[in-house]
Amino acid sequence: ERSCIYGLSATGGVYPATAATGRLKIRACPGWAWKATTDVDWIRLSDKSLEGSGDGTVEFSLAPNLSQATRQGNLFAGGHAYRVVQRAQ
Repeated sequence: ERSCIYGLSATGGVYPATAATGRLKIRACPGWAWKATTDVDWIRLSDKSLEGSGDGTVEFSLAPNLSQATRQGNLFAGGHAYRVVQRAQ
C-alpha cells in the first residue's frame, strides 16, 4: 500500500492584534485528499481553502483580538497543525 506524507510550509506564526490574513502551503502526493479545519472561531478559513488534493494552499483570516491577552489557536490540515498566536491589543 502506498503512503503519502503531508507537510506544511510552516509550523506556526505570530500575528498582530488587528485583523490579519495568512496563507499556508500544503504538500501532498498527487491525488491525495486533505481537509483544513480550525479549533477556534476567530480563525476563518476561505471557502476555497477548506479541502483539496495534492499540493495546495489554505488561506485564512483572523478576527481582531480586542482583549488584553494574547490568544492561540490551531489550523489543521493533512494531520498536521499550524499554531496561530495573535498578539493582544
